[in-house]
Amino acid sequence: MKIDKNFDELTAMELYFLYLDEDKFVDALEDFSNTVGYGISEFICCAFPSEYESWEEGYFGDTGVKFEVEPPAVDEIKYEIVSNTDFIDFLDKLTHQYLVSYPMEQSKVELLLNQIKTTLL
Repeated sequence: MKIDKNFDELTAMELYFLYLDEDKFVDALEDFSNTVGYGISEFICCAFPSEYESWEEGYFGDTGVKFEVEPPAVDEIKYEIVSNTDFIDFLDKLTHQYLVSYPMEQSKVELLLNQIKTTLL
């Protein structure tokens, strides 16, 4: 996905979506709609709280979305937990960007985005 920032200034969430191939965007939305993170590789992933028990390593609370990008995708590990609202706002922008290139996917993408919003907000 296209993000208008210098590479070194990108957050973990922005890097995640930069590395996400457009042809995998709908697959990622499908997983997100089930509150399941979509792993791009072993070095680039995201996760939802529902994927962890409170006693498990990696548990980060009951809300938000966790993004991790590790070398070799970046020089230093980037990690962040974004609020559900910030995640959806960002996803909204990317969805509009995606639909410019793939208008035939509009009904499916909008349905998935609405499911994500309903689940997370």
